[in-house]
Amino acid sequence: MQAQSVFIDRIFESLFVQIEIPDYRKIVIGSIYRPGTSHPTLSSSDAFDNFTEVLSNILDELTSLNYPIYLFGDTNLDVLLHDSSSNISDYINILSTYGLLQVVTKPTRCTDHSATIIDHVATNANLSVYESLIITSRVSDHFPVVFFIPTNKPRICVKSIFARDFSEANLNKFKSTLHSIRWHDVLNENDPQLAYNMFSDTFFNLYDLQFPKSEIKFNKSFHKIEPWMSKGLLTSRREKLRLASYVSRNPSALASQTYKTYRNLFNKLLRSAKKLYYEKELAKNVSNLKKNLGVD
Repeated sequence: MQAQSVFIDRIFESLFVQIEIPDYRKIVIGSIYRPGTSHPTLSSSDAFDNFTEVLSNILDELTSLNYPIYLFGDTNLDVLLHDSSSNISDYINILSTYGLLQVVTKPTRCTDHSATIIDHVATNANLSVYESLIITSRVSDHFPVVFFIPTNKPRICVKSIFARDFSEANLNKFKSTLHSIRWHDVLNENDPQLAYNMFSDTFFNLYDLQFPKSEIKFNKSFHKIEPWMSKGLLTSRREKLRLASYVSRNPSALASQTYKTYRNLFNKLLRSAKKLYYEKELAKNVSNLKKNLGVD
């Protein structure tokens, strides 16, 4: 894998990576950013001319490689205005000159008063279908954009976990079975260790019988990925996502403020839970230097 970065302060920021996908070919993935703020010494027209010149030079070099190019970027150029803005028209013409098609056609940044397409995906790949999607998430004020590259992808096994069913019915069966057992052998044994072993064997055999482990499909909405995620936090995360989805559909000031307040509270609780988890882990292993340092 090869990488290259081009950076010109308040004009052009970028990172380009050349990678090779198994069973496919080499491709170039680039990320560019054109600041939306004014330049301290250049006029807006001169700053834009510098941006387009740098972009043209880079695309000229990249297209000479004859690799598929996937160019992602926040250019602060709303392509919805291509008919009314000469800058945006020039930008699209540059992409077209080098055979790149801008494939994002829905707004990627929405506020209470505007909807713009300033996050772009442009490619020169010759595809029968250009498949992309926009995730209406409130991770930031820009929606995440995803573009799918067709490849012969290996089959990915669905992640599963093993869990026990502690339903009320199973708990009652377990209690009833324990109550029906006669513990004479345990009570009559004079050796404490042997008595404990007999009790432990009986207890955990019944435990495995009444609460057997079963394989179930992993669901990130109900099963924790990180050890500090409690059931309460998982429930709160679902509510946060519900509020974010509601704000995307109904971007009122009240809905937006309700979501932000809930999100900030959730993030605070999540940070506290993570901090507490690691504090307990460090305290538990305070005398085990290797484990604290992550040494096997």
